[in-house]
Amino acid sequence: MTRFFSLITIATLGMAACAPLPRTTVSSLGSDAVLDGGSYSTGGGITVAAEARNINGMTALCGVWAVSEQQSALSRNKGRFVVETGAASLGREVIHRGFGFMKKVPRADDYTGQPANCVVTARPWQPGDASKTLSLQFPPLVVHREKDGLDPGPVVRFKQTGPQA
Repeated sequence: MTRFFSLITIATLGMAACAPLPRTTVSSLGSDAVLDGGSYSTGGGITVAAEARNINGMTALCGVWAVSEQQSALSRNKGRFVVETGAASLGREVIHRGFGFMKKVPRADDYTGQPANCVVTARPWQPGDASKTLSLQFPPLVVHREKDGLDPGPVVRFKQTGPQA
Protein backbone atom coordinates (compact mmCIF):
# COMPACT_ATOMS: atom_id res chain seq x y z
CA MET A 1 0.00 0.00 0.00
CA THR A 2 2.84 2.40 0.84
CA ARG A 3 4.45 1.61 -2.53
CA PHE A 4 1.13 2.45 -4.28
CA PHE A 5 0.94 5.90 -2.61
CA SER A 6 4.61 6.51 -3.40
CA LEU A 7 3.96 5.81 -7.08
CA ILE A 8 0.96 8.15 -7.09
CA THR A 9 3.03 10.88 -5.42
CA ILE A 10 5.88 10.48 -7.92
CA ALA A 11 3.44 10.51 -10.86
CA THR A 12 1.68 13.60 -9.55
CA LEU A 13 4.96 15.45 -9.00
CA GLY A 14 6.12 14.43 -12.45
CA MET A 15 2.97 15.81 -14.09
CA ALA A 16 3.23 19.03 -12.07
CA ALA A 17 6.83 19.45 -13.23
CA CYS A 18 5.65 19.23 -16.86
CA ALA A 19 3.00 21.92 -16.43
CA PRO A 20 4.29 25.22 -17.79
CA LEU A 21 4.70 27.86 -15.11
CA PRO A 22 4.41 31.52 -16.04
CA ARG A 23 7.78 33.20 -16.35
CA THR A 24 8.27 36.20 -14.08
CA THR A 25 10.55 39.20 -14.32
CA VAL A 26 10.87 42.65 -12.73
CA SER A 27 10.35 45.95 -14.56
CA SER A 28 9.48 49.52 -13.64
CA LEU A 29 5.90 50.66 -14.10
CA GLY A 30 5.32 53.36 -16.69
CA SER A 31 3.19 56.46 -16.38
CA ASP A 32 0.23 54.74 -18.08
CA ALA A 33 -0.31 52.06 -15.42
CA VAL A 34 -3.97 51.35 -14.67
CA LEU A 35 -5.08 51.91 -11.08
CA ASP A 36 -7.98 49.99 -9.61
CA GLY A 37 -8.93 48.27 -6.38
CA GLY A 38 -11.62 48.43 -3.81
CA SER A 39 -12.72 49.04 -0.27
CA TYR A 40 -13.67 47.07 2.81
CA SER A 41 -17.05 47.53 4.45
CA THR A 42 -15.19 48.57 7.62
CA GLY A 43 -13.13 51.25 5.82
CA GLY A 44 -9.79 51.28 4.12
CA GLY A 45 -8.93 49.43 0.98
CA ILE A 46 -6.51 48.30 -1.71
CA THR A 47 -5.00 49.82 -4.84
CA VAL A 48 -3.46 47.77 -7.63
CA ALA A 49 -1.29 49.48 -10.26
CA ALA A 50 -0.80 47.34 -13.38
CA GLU A 51 0.08 47.46 -17.05
CA ALA A 52 0.21 45.03 -19.94
CA ARG A 53 3.29 45.00 -22.13
CA ASN A 54 5.12 43.14 -24.83
CA ILE A 55 8.06 41.12 -23.49
CA ASN A 56 9.87 39.21 -26.24
CA GLY A 57 6.71 38.87 -28.32
CA MET A 58 4.55 37.60 -25.43
CA THR A 59 1.88 39.41 -23.39
CA ALA A 60 3.05 40.26 -19.89
CA LEU A 61 1.20 41.73 -16.92
CA CYS A 62 3.23 43.87 -14.52
CA GLY A 63 2.00 45.31 -11.27
CA VAL A 64 2.16 46.19 -7.59
CA TRP A 65 -0.44 46.57 -4.87
CA ALA A 66 -0.81 48.65 -1.73
CA VAL A 67 -3.17 48.88 1.22
CA SER A 68 -4.45 51.95 3.00
CA GLU A 69 -2.90 52.75 6.35
CA GLN A 70 -6.24 53.28 8.10
CA GLN A 71 -8.02 49.93 8.35
CA SER A 72 -10.08 47.95 10.78
CA ALA A 73 -8.29 45.20 12.66
CA LEU A 74 -10.77 42.83 10.97
CA SER A 75 -9.48 43.70 7.48
CA ARG A 76 -5.76 43.85 8.26
CA ASN A 77 -3.70 41.20 6.47
CA LYS A 78 -6.57 40.39 4.10
CA GLY A 79 -5.01 42.22 1.13
CA ARG A 80 -3.09 39.24 -0.25
CA PHE A 81 -6.32 37.19 -0.26
CA VAL A 82 -8.14 39.91 -2.22
CA VAL A 83 -5.29 40.49 -4.67
CA GLU A 84 -5.07 36.77 -5.47
CA THR A 85 -8.68 36.84 -6.73
CA GLY A 86 -8.09 39.62 -9.29
CA ALA A 87 -8.14 39.22 -13.06
CA ALA A 88 -6.79 41.40 -15.87
CA SER A 89 -8.39 41.90 -19.28
CA LEU A 90 -6.85 43.48 -22.35
CA GLY A 91 -9.77 44.73 -24.39
CA ARG A 92 -12.38 42.01 -23.91
CA GLU A 93 -9.91 39.16 -23.40
CA VAL A 94 -8.83 37.95 -19.96
CA ILE A 95 -5.04 37.73 -20.09
CA HIS A 96 -4.28 36.66 -16.51
CA ARG A 97 -6.09 35.55 -13.35
CA GLY A 98 -4.62 36.04 -9.89
CA PHE A 99 -2.33 38.86 -8.86
CA GLY A 100 -0.45 36.88 -6.21
CA PHE A 101 2.79 37.41 -8.16
CA MET A 102 2.58 41.18 -7.59
CA LYS A 103 4.68 42.82 -4.92
CA LYS A 104 3.11 44.70 -2.01
CA VAL A 105 4.47 48.25 -1.82
CA PRO A 106 3.80 51.29 0.36
CA ARG A 107 0.81 53.43 -0.61
CA ALA A 108 1.71 56.20 -3.05
CA ASP A 109 0.01 58.96 -5.02
CA ASP A 110 1.90 57.87 -8.16
CA TYR A 111 3.27 54.39 -8.94
CA THR A 112 5.29 55.50 -11.99
CA GLY A 113 8.80 54.01 -11.82
CA GLN A 114 7.82 51.55 -9.08
CA PRO A 115 9.71 48.24 -9.51
CA ALA A 116 6.95 45.78 -10.38
CA ASN A 117 6.81 42.03 -10.72
CA CYS A 118 5.72 40.88 -14.18
CA VAL A 119 4.30 37.56 -15.29
CA VAL A 120 4.81 36.60 -18.93
CA THR A 121 1.69 34.81 -20.12
CA ALA A 122 1.40 32.15 -22.83
CA ARG A 123 -0.52 34.65 -24.97
CA PRO A 124 1.44 36.15 -27.89
CA TRP A 125 1.42 39.95 -28.08
CA GLN A 126 -0.83 40.88 -31.00
CA PRO A 127 -0.98 43.83 -33.37
CA GLY A 128 -3.18 46.50 -31.80
CA ASP A 129 -2.67 45.30 -28.21
CA ALA A 130 -0.87 48.53 -27.29
CA SER A 131 -4.04 50.50 -28.03
CA LYS A 132 -6.37 48.17 -26.09
CA THR A 133 -7.59 49.14 -22.63
CA LEU A 134 -6.31 47.13 -19.67
CA SER A 135 -8.93 46.58 -16.99
CA LEU A 136 -8.73 44.90 -13.60
CA GLN A 137 -11.58 42.98 -12.02
CA PHE A 138 -12.14 41.87 -8.43
CA PRO A 139 -15.10 39.80 -7.25
CA PRO A 140 -17.07 40.90 -4.19
CA LEU A 141 -15.69 38.94 -1.24
CA VAL A 142 -16.38 38.20 2.40
CA VAL A 143 -12.92 38.58 3.96
CA HIS A 144 -13.90 38.10 7.60
CA ARG A 145 -16.88 36.53 9.35
CA GLU A 146 -17.29 35.84 13.04
CA LYS A 147 -19.98 33.72 14.56
CA ASP A 148 -20.62 33.44 18.27
CA GLY A 149 -23.50 31.14 19.09
CA LEU A 150 -26.67 32.58 17.55
CA ASP A 151 -25.09 35.99 17.00
CA PRO A 152 -23.77 36.25 13.42
CA GLY A 153 -21.04 38.66 14.58
CA PRO A 154 -19.22 41.13 12.34
CA VAL A 155 -18.89 40.47 8.62
CA VAL A 156 -16.29 42.34 6.55
CA ARG A 157 -16.83 42.56 2.82
CA PHE A 158 -14.56 43.71 -0.01
CA LYS A 159 -16.06 45.43 -3.05
CA GLN A 160 -14.39 46.82 -6.17
CA THR A 161 -14.79 50.57 -5.92
CA GLY A 162 -11.62 51.85 -7.59
CA PRO A 163 -8.26 52.71 -6.01
CA GLN A 164 -8.68 53.01 -2.23
CA ALA A 165 -5.18 52.85 -0.72
